[in-house]
Amino acid sequence: INAEYMGGDKLIEAKPTTRLSESPAVIVTGHEQAAMHRMMKQIAAVQGKGMDSALPKQVLEYNAKHPVMRKLYWLSKSDVRADQTRARQLAEQVFDNALIAADLLPDARTMLPRLNALLKTALEDVAEGVEAEEAEEA
Repeated sequence: INAEYMGGDKLIEAKPTTRLSESPAVIVTGHEQAAMHRMMKQIAAVQGKGMDSALPKQVLEYNAKHPVMRKLYWLSKSDVRADQTRARQLAEQVFDNALIAADLLPDARTMLPRLNALLKTALEDVAEGVEAEEAEEA
């Protein structure tokens, strides 16, 4: 896992850490950075100005032993193009989740198309029964 794969132009560095247990990844930031970003956004809104919501590049620490990160690693090594696409989507989602946890994600709506694609992929193997067909007809 590297900065280019996890976030491309959004990351300075992606590095493993042993300090995480429950979370697959975290943005390394001081509380001041998130608070300053929120304050600048609020000031821009009060003044009626749009704020460039682009964040500066971040440092991401990830738990290489977390099941999500372990499976993401192996998925990224696949020779199958669909697996590569899914691995990139998942990596971007891990990054956005870390931004949300740090209260730095400017607009969560930007990740909805990716989340929907991931949900669709996750449910591809689920068979639909007769009830689903009857519900469509109703």
